[in-house]
Amino acid sequence: MIAKKDMKTRTLRCGNNEVEIAFWGITAHGWEYYLEAPNEFGLAYGYIMGAEDEWGSVNMKDILPYMYMTATGADLMDLFPPLSDYDRMEWVG
Repeated sequence: MIAKKDMKTRTLRCGNNEVEIAFWGITAHGWEYYLEAPNEFGLAYGYIMGAEDEWGSVNMKDILPYMYMTATGADLMDLFPPLSDYDRMEWVG
């Protein structure tokens, strides 16, 4: 499922920056994605936890076939914020 621009989001704060998370997913390989709603090209920006943890953009079409579990909308309220060795992240509100 690809999150739409009008879907319920959850605000993730990292330092002075805030990102509106619309999609969370974990792959069968253990990579975790906290992503904004994708743009018209299917690109979504967010925090990716994999071999390295980093902020960046991914194409939703490339990662969706590998998703083991996902959350969107109200289900985002059940998630803990991402863990990072470098940045403190927390949900706003």
